[in-house]
Amino acid sequence: VRSLCVVKQNGLLTMGDALHTAALSGCWGGVVLLVADDPNAHSSTNEFDSRHQARAAGIPLLEPATFQEAKDMIVYAFELSEKLQQVVMVRCVTRICHGRGNVTLGELPPHPSQPAPIGEWDKLLALNWFHDVLWAKLAQAQAAFEDSPFNWYSGPEQPELLIITSGTGWLYSVEAVEALQLGDKAGILKLGCTWPLPEKLVLKYLEKSPRVFVVEEVDPVLEQNVANIIAHHPGLNIQLYGRYQRSALPQSFELNPDVVINALAS
Repeated sequence: VRSLCVVKQNGLLTMGDALHTAALSGCWGGVVLLVADDPNAHSSTNEFDSRHQARAAGIPLLEPATFQEAKDMIVYAFELSEKLQQVVMVRCVTRICHGRGNVTLGELPPHPSQPAPIGEWDKLLALNWFHDVLWAKLAQAQAAFEDSPFNWYSGPEQPELLIITSGTGWLYSVEAVEALQLGDKAGILKLGCTWPLPEKLVLKYLEKSPRVFVVEEVDPVLEQNVANIIAHHPGLNIQLYGRYQRSALPQSFELNPDVVINALAS
């Protein structure tokens, strides 16, 4: 049956062994892992970025940027999980989890899902060949992400600066562009599906701008994945900025609109 597992970043670490085994075995009913990260460690012992676990375990990753997305992505994640027969992670941060806002609700399904028969489902031992199946599921997820409604671009056709962002970074980026009145110079590629990255979509916009600025919480995970795409396409001549590249943003602590505005101004 459909199952939802809710943890903070610390809880995710304690279940790491189970997560990696589950990623290899897969699932029949949809399994969604909802993780709340805590930039600035407001109520945690650390700022651990859960996206590392999604990439290491080899499971699809979604990141909501708004309250509406936080709701809609759960529905999408369950549908994706059942289609792929794979665990799907939805990663939020404190500013989403501790915020509130209006959302539009959808229709409830007419009947609850019925449990599937167990049958010969016995994959407690994750054999090596399951790894090939895992990679095939990631390839399916990447293809689905290429035209996902959770990814979109706004801005000029040929921006002087391309901002690639996810989660709350999108909110800060929009505010920064508006505050500095750079709408005719800076474009924003907002990604809600961040692992595996929809490479064709990202490449489409990388080819349009000589400079790219990545805005994300907390570690430069998205930045590194974008850097990998750039490295595999030597025809791209791009200056990359972020938490790691050129230290455009601080490497620790939570972002806010002022931090992003100052970085964008620089």
